[in-house]
Amino acid sequence: MKEDYSKYKDLFNTMDMGVVYQDEKGNIIEVNHAAQKILGSAKKELIGIHFLSTEFKARKKDGKILPVNEQPALLALTTGEKVSNVEIQVYISKQKQYKWINICSVPEFKKGNQKPFRVFSTIRDITTRINHEEQLKLTHFGINHSLIAITQVDDNGNIYYANDQACKNLGYSHNEITKLKIWDIDPNLDKEKWKVHREHTRKKVNTIIETTQKRKDGSIFPAEVVINFFKFGNRTISFSFSKDITERKKHEKELKENEEKFRTLLNSQNDAIFLYPYNEKKIEKFTEVNDIACERYGYSRKDFLKLSIENITEEEDIKKNNFAEQNKILQQGKNLVIETKNIKRSGEHFPVEISSDLIKIKDKQYILSVVRDITTRKKSEEALRESEERFRRIFQEGQFGITIAGPDFKFIDANPAFCKMIGYTLNELRAKTFADITHPDRVIDDSKKVIALSQGNIKQIKVEKEYIRKNGQVLWGSLISTVIFDEKGNVLYYLAMIQDITDKKKTEKMLQKQMKDYQSLSEDYMLQNMELIESLERINKINTELEEAKEKAEESDHLKTAFLANMSHEIRTPMNGIIGFSELLKNPELTKSEQQKFIDVIQQSGNRMVNIINDLIEISKIEAGQMEIRLEKTNLNELLNNLYTFFLPETKSKELKLAFDRNVSDEEIIIVTDKTKLTQILSNLIKNSVKYTEEGQINFGYSIKKKYLEFYVKDTGIGISPDMLTKIFERFRQADSSDTRPYEGAGLGLAISKSFVEMLEGKIWVNSEAGKGSTFYFTLPYNDSAEKSETKEKDESPGSGSLKGSTVLIAEDDQTSLFLVKEVMIQLGIQTLVASNGEQAVDIVRQNMNIDLVLMDIKMPLMNGYDATKKIKELKPQLPVIAQTAYVSPLDKQKSMNAGCDDYIAKPINKDTLLNIIQKYL
Repeated sequence: MKEDYSKYKDLFNTMDMGVVYQDEKGNIIEVNHAAQKILGSAKKELIGIHFLSTEFKARKKDGKILPVNEQPALLALTTGEKVSNVEIQVYISKQKQYKWINICSVPEFKKGNQKPFRVFSTIRDITTRINHEEQLKLTHFGINHSLIAITQVDDNGNIYYANDQACKNLGYSHNEITKLKIWDIDPNLDKEKWKVHREHTRKKVNTIIETTQKRKDGSIFPAEVVINFFKFGNRTISFSFSKDITERKKHEKELKENEEKFRTLLNSQNDAIFLYPYNEKKIEKFTEVNDIACERYGYSRKDFLKLSIENITEEEDIKKNNFAEQNKILQQGKNLVIETKNIKRSGEHFPVEISSDLIKIKDKQYILSVVRDITTRKKSEEALRESEERFRRIFQEGQFGITIAGPDFKFIDANPAFCKMIGYTLNELRAKTFADITHPDRVIDDSKKVIALSQGNIKQIKVEKEYIRKNGQVLWGSLISTVIFDEKGNVLYYLAMIQDITDKKKTEKMLQKQMKDYQSLSEDYMLQNMELIESLERINKINTELEEAKEKAEESDHLKTAFLANMSHEIRTPMNGIIGFSELLKNPELTKSEQQKFIDVIQQSGNRMVNIINDLIEISKIEAGQMEIRLEKTNLNELLNNLYTFFLPETKSKELKLAFDRNVSDEEIIIVTDKTKLTQILSNLIKNSVKYTEEGQINFGYSIKKKYLEFYVKDTGIGISPDMLTKIFERFRQADSSDTRPYEGAGLGLAISKSFVEMLEGKIWVNSEAGKGSTFYFTLPYNDSAEKSETKEKDESPGSGSLKGSTVLIAEDDQTSLFLVKEVMIQLGIQTLVASNGEQAVDIVRQNMNIDLVLMDIKMPLMNGYDATKKIKELKPQLPVIAQTAYVSPLDKQKSMNAGCDDYIAKPINKDTLLNIIQKYL
C-alpha cells in the first residue's frame, strides 16, 4: 500500500473527489485533501477514527439515523461486494452544519483471501444538488397545488404543462389540456396573429392582461393573466399565471353600480354634501363631495378633497364651535344642526346651515354633512326684522291709537297713544276686551260687526263710537278695524286704529245747539243770523276739508296696511312652501319623483321670494337716489329677440301667442341707452301681460317717432278699470288690491318701470279696457345719427374645413372645462394635446413645435398660466396663446396680456365666443 500510495500520492491528493481508506475494522487509515475538506477535519484528526462514527450523526434521506450495519464501508467489508451511490447526510462539527455526501465503497482482497482486508471509499459533496432538488420538489409541489392557475406555453402555442388549478378552472384533465393550443382556451387570441402577439408580449416584463377563458363545456369566464418568459436551451417558454376573476368582476360591477347610485344621489341634491372620516381627536379631510359643493364653493373635486371643513369655515366660528360637544351629540346617534359662515374659493363669506349625522360605511364611521346656503333666508329674515322694526316704530310713535287683540277679543298689545287716550296702562288693558272699554249702548251693535268681520263677510269696520275712559269719561273715537287670518281661515289677530274725535264731536254738538238757538230767534235778528249762517258755512267748509284730509290720511294708512298685509302674504307664502316642503323632504320613504316634485316647489318658491326682494331693493335704491344711469351702445333688435326667447317657454305653457315687431328691416338698429334698465322695463311689462292674460296673444315692439322711440307691450288680458289707470304706476298699487286677488306680486314692477323711464328722460302711459286687454307705451330719446352696423357678419358656421388638421394644446386642470373644449375641438376636426399643469404645457410645446395654438388656463398647479405663457413665448414667440380663466376683472385681463397672451376668454366659456377666437388665430 505504501508503494502504491507513494506512486499515486500526487494524483491521490489532487483529486476533486474525496478518498478514504479504512482497515478491516472500519478505522480510517488514509484520506486525501478533498476528503478532509468535505469532512471539515484535518488528516491527523481523522486517522484512527471510525468513518461515519456517531460524531457525524449520519442520517438517511427519510431523516432517520443511519444504523452502523448499513454504513457503506462496513457493508462492503461484510459482504465483500461493492456498495455504490449511497446518499446520506452527515454533521460537520467544526462548520456546525449538515452536508449531503455520495459514497461508493469498494472492498480490497489479498491474493487467496476471500475476506477483504480493507475498503476504499470515494465521497462527493452533493449538498448543493440535494438542496436544489428539494427546492425543485417544493416548487413543483407549490405550483401544482397553487390556487393560481399556471400554464406553460411554447412559441407554437402548445400547452405542455398545466397545474391542478388550471385543470380545475378549465374542466380538463392533465392529459387533455396538454393536447390543446393556447387559443383553444383563450378565445381572444387569434391563431393567425399568434406570432405577432407572442413577440409583442415577449418584449414586456410581467405582462398583465385581463381576458376571457373558455372551459371544456364551452362556458366563458373572465380571467386576469400574468405572463413571464424563460429560455430553456433553444426553446422560449411562457409561464402564464391566471386567476378566475368572476367574483371580482361581479363585486366591481356591484361596487361601480353602488358608487354610481351614491354619486347620482349626491348630485341630485340642491344642497352641498360633504363626507369625511369621523375622528375623535381631529377633523379629517373630505373623502367625497357632490357637484353642487364644487359649483357653490368654486373648487374642483380634486382640490376639494385636499380640504377639511375647517378650511372653508370662518376662523371666529371655528373657535365658537365646541368640537368635543359636537362629537358627543353625533355619538348619541342624534342629528347635529349648526349655523355658521363658510368661505368660497373666491374669498366670499356666506351663511350656511350644516346638518350632520354619523354614518357607518364598511365598518368605518363617517360624518355626512348637508350644507345649505341660507343667504336668501338670512336676507329675508333681516328684511323681515327691518320691516317689523319700521312697524314697531310706527306702532310706538304713531299719534293715532293702535291695538292688537286675539281671537278671544282680549288686548294683546296697544301703543302708548292709545293707552294715553283711554287712560289704562298696557298691563291693565291686557286683562280687558273691546267690550270692557266700549260704551254700553254700542256693545251689541259692535258685536254684530265683529262677527261679520271674523266670518269674512266684511273686510273692515269703519265707525265712530263712544269709549269709556278709566276715569269714567266718554271718549269719542273714529275706528278702522280689520282682521288677520291664518292659512286655515282662523282668526289670528284683530287690528284696530282709533283716532280721538272727542273735540270734534263736542264742536258738532255745540253747533247743533247754536243752530236750534238761532232758529228760535225772531225775524229781527235775521241779518245777524245770516252772518252766523255764513260763519257756520265757513265752519262746515273747514270741517269738510278736515274730513277730506282725514279720509286721505285714512286711505294712506289703509294703503300701507294693505301693503304690509300683502307683503306678509307674499313673503310668508313662498316661505311656507320652502319650509313645508323642506320638512317633507326629510321623509326617507319618498320616491324620486316625489322628491323632484317637492324640490321644484322649493325652487319656485325661492325664485318668487328672490323676485320680491329684488323689487324691494330696486325701489329702495330709487327712493334713496342711489340708482345710476349707465349708457352704452345697444342693439335694439337683439335685445327684443332675447326677451322673446326668454318669455317664449312661459307663454307656450299658457298656450298664448307671443310676437314682437322690429320695424327696422334688413339692418340692425343701434341706440345709446342704459341697456339693463331698458331690459327691465320691457321685462316688467311683458311679465305683467303674461300674468294677467289667460288666452289670446301678447305683442311687443317699437316704432321710430322722429326724435324718440315709442315702445309698446300689448295683451288681450283682463284689462284695467278706468279708475285705476293712473294709480297702477304708484308704489304698492295693483289693478286688483283686494284680499281675494288671484295674482301674486308686491305691486312694485310698474312703479320701478315708471321710475326707470323717467330717469331715461321718457314717459310711460297705458290704454286699457276692462275685460279686453291693455297696451302699455313708453318713450325714450332717439338720435337718428347713432351708429348703425354697416355690415353683417357672414353667416358662416365655425369650424370650416380649413381648421382640420390644426393642433391645439389645451392647458386645463379642471376636467369639466377640459371636456367642453375638447368636444368643440373634435367638432372642428382639430387635433388636441392636453396638459394638466403649467410645467407640462411648457414641456409639450418644447417637444411638439407643430402646435398651432395654446388655450391656457390661468390657475393651474405647479406653474400658473402667466409663468407658463412667458416660457412658451420664449420657446415660440409667434405661437398664439389664449388665456381662459374665471377671473374677469380688467386688471386680470391686463395681467394676462402682460404675460404674453394674445387674447382672453372668460369662464364660463361660451361655445360661439370660443369658436370665433379659434377662427381668428387659426
